Amino acid sequence: MTATPPAAGVRPTPRSHRRTVLTHGAAWNAIAEVAQFCFNFAAMLVLVRIIAPAEYGKAAAVSSVLLLLNAFSASSVLAHTVQLREGEHPDWTLHWHAAFVLQGGLFAAANLVAGVCWLLPAYRPVAPLLHIGSIGCLLNLPHLFAYALLQRELDFARSRLGVILSSLLSTLTTVALGLAGWGAYAIVIGTHVSGLLPLPIYLLAMRRWRPDGPWFRWPHWRRHGAPLRFGGQQMAMSLLFSARGALEAAVLPGTLGFAALGLLGRAQSLHAQTAGRVGAVLRDTVYPLLPRSAGDAPTFARHATLFLLVAVLAGVAGAAFVGLEGPQLSRLLFGEKWREADPLIWPAVVAALAVGLFQVATLLLQSARRMRPLFALTVLEAAICAPLVLTTVLGLSLRRYAWVVAGAEAFTALVALRVASRHLAPRWLETTLLPPFVAVGLAAGATALLRQALVGQPPWVVLALTAPVYASLVVAALRALYPAILVAVLTRLRGGVAVLRLLRLGTMRVDA
Repeated sequence: MTATPPAAGVRPTPRSHRRTVLTHGAAWNAIAEVAQFCFNFAAMLVLVRIIAPAEYGKAAAVSSVLLLLNAFSASSVLAHTVQLREGEHPDWTLHWHAAFVLQGGLFAAANLVAGVCWLLPAYRPVAPLLHIGSIGCLLNLPHLFAYALLQRELDFARSRLGVILSSLLSTLTTVALGLAGWGAYAIVIGTHVSGLLPLPIYLLAMRRWRPDGPWFRWPHWRRHGAPLRFGGQQMAMSLLFSARGALEAAVLPGTLGFAALGLLGRAQSLHAQTAGRVGAVLRDTVYPLLPRSAGDAPTFARHATLFLLVAVLAGVAGAAFVGLEGPQLSRLLFGEKWREADPLIWPAVVAALAVGLFQVATLLLQSARRMRPLFALTVLEAAICAPLVLTTVLGLSLRRYAWVVAGAEAFTALVALRVASRHLAPRWLETTLLPPFVAVGLAAGATALLRQALVGQPPWVVLALTAPVYASLVVAALRALYPAILVAVLTRLRGGVAVLRLLRLGTMRVDA
């Protein structure tokens, strides 16, 4: 895109302040992550006890439809503003006009889908929810625009403060309406409407940003060529990624009911809200560093292999514990009313682990700038996993469907790792996959024996005893069988050398 002068109201970030801004940005990112986790966790503890599974299923159906539509949102096009080089400035007015068209189209599409739902008895309960959720498509215009503008300026403080306030307002709205008995409406309004208000207020009322000229004008698409090409690729990948969720929302209510959709979502969230967050933080932290060594193949292979090792170790250890103690975690976090989700915990955990490994493999490919294989893997994952929801039409039970999905996700994860293996160190399979599975398997087996002695104990007692024992057994198994792994990982962590001394590995050395 042709470089243009800064639009009115856009404050360029001086080069001399860039390092300071990035340092503060790291702190703000950490604060925002912790705040969002606390807000979401607090809301979950309240809502799972007052909102029925069927209501969760309705909200999940609406969220899946909006997620699918948002694959075409302005966020993909606005993300191109971050890709511009130093000294180039986005044409913010042109971006506003393009985003206006995209978000207006999504608003119309959401209401069109809602209109179709009114005509189908099985989906009629979600029609008014979709009408309400469509308001978020309009609010997303200033929300996404403000976030992109702050990202371009490297103003991490305001962008992350906006995210924190959005999460807080969403939580307060959802809990208040949930306590008032609004059910699925509480979730939809809190998630898709009220949570999008803080950044638009900042952009339009506090910052007083205005486009050059009218608020709406049909954009000059030819001048918008580069952002559209970039955004088109991101849209295609987002669409493929959200395909299975959209199909589940479309098919499961008619075949298994909204309650089944709610139970499946609750089983998936059990891992996502606990062990799954570790993997997400790991990927978000390490990924920005990987592309820096992509030009040096041997160095990149070492870094990528270490990243994969840590991701597999954290993912397998967390998934195994959630699988073992899933019912206890569910009682502690969600209460007794979600007991029916217990049979879905293990397949949900296996699927989540596979998705995490698939994402690690795709991050390695993206870091190595191999976009064609990355897109091909995204197509493969959607082509294999999305149509599986149709098996419920043939009478497959919810539990069997969950296991079929888990198997398909595991297959695509292995394919993705195989494709990414050309960027890994030699013998990566036996150094990154085998040790974590062996160590975790031994620890899980011993913990399962301990678990038999704790039958009948309250969930918090069981978890308080098994969690530290399990973690200690994983470390002990690695110490006995694969000490080089502990050395390779801990030497790169602050305080890791002290831990190695405690494990009597302080004198051991491995190749960097």
